[in-house]
Amino acid sequence: MSTDALQLRELRHQALMNEENEAGSDQPLEREASLREKTLQAQAAEDKNKETAQNKLENIMANPAHLGTAWLLRWSWVMLIPSFGLTLIWINIHAFMRILPMGDKIFCKLGDEWKTGYGHAGGPSRSVGLFEVAGLIFLDLAVLLGIIILFASVMVIFDLVFNFGWFEIIKEVVKEKVS
Repeated sequence: MSTDALQLRELRHQALMNEENEAGSDQPLEREASLREKTLQAQAAEDKNKETAQNKLENIMANPAHLGTAWLLRWSWVMLIPSFGLTLIWINIHAFMRILPMGDKIFCKLGDEWKTGYGHAGGPSRSVGLFEVAGLIFLDLAVLLGIIILFASVMVIFDLVFNFGWFEIIKEVVKEKVS
């Protein structure tokens, strides 16, 4: 630092001290933070948030069971079509087990399986989790509808082959309601 700058700084400090003494208080005058100080404070807060997020990610990465179930969930989504939907069983088990107590220690949220693993902290946005939940609900409803249709088809075939008389009962109920 040059001597001129040093002298200017000393003069400013003395002026500030004189203002404090004239005010008659022991506490220094509060001054407004400069833009530089505000920027440094904002950077410090952002660094702290990043460290907190990194620590959370490291805690998750340290749990091998959490990583394993996240990998299984990711694999289940990838293999959903080649397995003819059988991996939907694991996806539903995973979603259910996450709800149970201590389930969040082992099972990740839907959508988080794409964020964990292999050392990358980034990943898709939060909307992936919402998309997965909506997709899971849609697929579950489609499977339920398929099971109902399959059951009804089997019952129709059995009625036609073995003549159980279910259609006759339905016809009588419909006739009674119409008349």
